[in-house]
Amino acid sequence: MIDPTADLHPTARIHGSVCVGRDAVIGAGAVIDRGAVVKAEARIEAGVWIRSGGAVIGRCAVLGAGAKVWRGASAHIGDGVEVGPGAWIGGGAEVLEDVHAGGKVCPVGARARRSAWATLVANRGQETFVSASAEVDLGVSLGPGVWIGGRTRVETGATIGPFAYIAAPHRRSLPGTSIGRGAIIGPGVWIRGGATHIGPEACLEAGVRVLRGGTPIIGPGALVGAGARIGGDAVIRPGEIVPPGARRGPQ
Repeated sequence: MIDPTADLHPTARIHGSVCVGRDAVIGAGAVIDRGAVVKAEARIEAGVWIRSGGAVIGRCAVLGAGAKVWRGASAHIGDGVEVGPGAWIGGGAEVLEDVHAGGKVCPVGARARRSAWATLVANRGQETFVSASAEVDLGVSLGPGVWIGGRTRVETGATIGPFAYIAAPHRRSLPGTSIGRGAIIGPGVWIRGGATHIGPEACLEAGVRVLRGGTPIIGPGALVGAGARIGGDAVIRPGEIVPPGARRGPQ
């Protein structure tokens, strides 16, 4: 069923039974397969392919030009999600509400909270990669070129800047990195210590390096200046300011 208020471009192709909600927009050359649901006020831009039967595109969600939702189990794109142009969304992926992802997002597999690697080019261009075993809460902002490794937990309101890298734990016995509510991870930050704990409202400025080994703790509200290096089992106290370029813990 297509709501009479929906705006379908004449070159868009709808295959079989598709539900398009009130005031939704389907752009030029978009292709939507049978069983898909596009909810009210969603925007499907030019050249988008929705080939996953039973896919659900949430209210006010945006699929950027050329994005593709691939065949397989039904994908779910939540309310208010904005997926960048050229994104690849795999069958069975679940992208929950109010996530803003720059560049290409590559979710595949029925259990993916955000994504698993679909190609071998992640982090070499604008692609955003989030491991299937990572958990990214609602309202998180992911910049282009971000890499979030397995067992990482990113809480509501956190911001992960462009080309930040968060590694998976290097040993199975270690917990994944946790990033607290409202924390800010600046552009080009590398977190190699897969068991790092970053408290709520902490800020890691551009180019900070958290080194592999140990279980570093960066307390709530702490500020780690640009280019600083945090090693081993370093503990940054709540509200502490680490000067730019400083070194803490074993290097």
